[in-house]
Amino acid sequence: MLFDFLLIDDDPIFNFLNEKIVSETGFAKAITIQVSAEEALVYLNKLQEKGSPFPTILLLDLRMPSMNGIEFLALFHQFPEETIKQTHIYMLSSSLNENDRNKTLSFKNVRAFLSKPLMIEQLEELCKKISEEK
Repeated sequence: MLFDFLLIDDDPIFNFLNEKIVSETGFAKAITIQVSAEEALVYLNKLQEKGSPFPTILLLDLRMPSMNGIEFLALFHQFPEETIKQTHIYMLSSSLNENDRNKTLSFKNVRAFLSKPLMIEQLEELCKKISEEK
């Protein structure tokens, strides 16, 4: 099964590495990269206006300037339920703070809190789980 991915991270090196890992799994139909939470929200608003589906998998950095991942999640969950229910969000962070983990996992679409760097085995396992759910 192929998925649309949205990668949200302000670090160009992690974006490059994550895009490469996502490509190597063979699970990607499309990969979109946004370098800020604000840009990602603009992108998602455009998808909603067009009536296009949201990405199936969203890899979200926690610590970004201006708007962090938790602030993004709060705004993301203001989209209509039927629009966001197809999106599986995975936090991707270098944070070891248990409060960060607990806050992000309190959002219903957040499936897991993963440590950077993303590993190909992790992503393959996540994609297989999503495929089995469908």
